[in-house]
Amino acid sequence: MMYAKQFIALLTLVSLACSPISTDAADWQLDTVEGAGGVPIATADTGNRDGVPVVLLHGLSGSLYDWHHQLNSAALGDIARLIAVDLRGHGASGKPWAISDYESADFAEDLAAVMRAKKLCKPILVGWSYGGRVITSYVRHFGTGGLSGIIFVAGPISFDPKTQSALMRSPKGSKGRSKQPAADPVVTAAMHNSLDWARQVTERYVATPLDEVSRDIVLASHLATPRYVRRAIFANLRPVDELARAIVIPTAFIHGKKDVIIPVARSLANAAVLGTNAVIQYEGVGHSPPLEIPAQFNQDLVTSISRMQQQPCPSPG
Repeated sequence: MMYAKQFIALLTLVSLACSPISTDAADWQLDTVEGAGGVPIATADTGNRDGVPVVLLHGLSGSLYDWHHQLNSAALGDIARLIAVDLRGHGASGKPWAISDYESADFAEDLAAVMRAKKLCKPILVGWSYGGRVITSYVRHFGTGGLSGIIFVAGPISFDPKTQSALMRSPKGSKGRSKQPAADPVVTAAMHNSLDWARQVTERYVATPLDEVSRDIVLASHLATPRYVRRAIFANLRPVDELARAIVIPTAFIHGKKDVIIPVARSLANAAVLGTNAVIQYEGVGHSPPLEIPAQFNQDLVTSISRMQQQPCPSPG
């Protein structure tokens, strides 16, 4: 039954990709890049080819379609070349079995491979939730010399220790039940692939109701992410607080004040460590600003990108 639901979810994502009426994706260039270990990494490329390159990285159990409001934004498309990525294990990207295929170095190399294949010079990275962890993985392995800036969306550099501990627990009622107290419902839900659990996750991720297309995308993306992928990602979580001081390029934070997944306090704390006041907070918004308030988020993303002037690219040869 679980695999049947994943198949249906994948069909939903395919139908979204093929239906400009649903997502206005007619101008997206869908492509696949070879990531670490040969894993195929799916991408969508749109916007101004001569604009500043901006790479959009979704969160856990998401997909590049989570960024559909941004990929279809005329304002963003005027100033930036937008490249959205399906993380390994998600969306249309490859989903290897082994826990060892979801380590920090794998996500970092996937991102580096996309940047090489797309010939991106000094891009700005935008990481939503777990997408922020992918960015810190890249910084850990490649540094910040090849980047112009970083924008963390509801995804601080590090999880609160209590949150990270909860994420790594086995859900109550699952095989290999943990003797630890039951984790937060959204964490427990992350280990399941039922439609009911997916709906609960969606409800917890937002404080503002989503439009119908966005809700369908979130549900389909969640169901298309196998449980073994989530377990592997949780098993490979490592502290990254020390990386905050390694980020020496322009950095901004965008966070909803009603985020119950990762409290806004984490972004404020990380911003303090970096010595930046580039923090945008939204009243009445949860863990999903790009989907909850797309018009305001897009406007603020345009402003943030414009303030992070693209750094000079090295001369050929």
